[in-house]
Amino acid sequence: MMMRGKSIAGINHYRSWPKYRPGYDFSFEDCEQWNEKRRIEPEDEPYFDRTDYDQMDQEIQDKAFAFIAKLGGKAPPK
Repeated sequence: MMMRGKSIAGINHYRSWPKYRPGYDFSFEDCEQWNEKRRIEPEDEPYFDRTDYDQMDQEIQDKAFAFIAKLGGKAPPK
């Protein structure tokens, strides 16, 4: 989830904006310049340097389903 606002030390930590991955992500206006303009936090970059996109998508889906289950929602599919 991407939010915007003023950073307050110790309260809200802003993360890197995701990279645009040509040929994988949907294109959008100025997508070719996105990676040069995006917010970068050095500790996040190893994740965005990954190219195992299917595995990354699965990890995101697993975490989302686990969070939903903690809220009392439907358990993740096996």
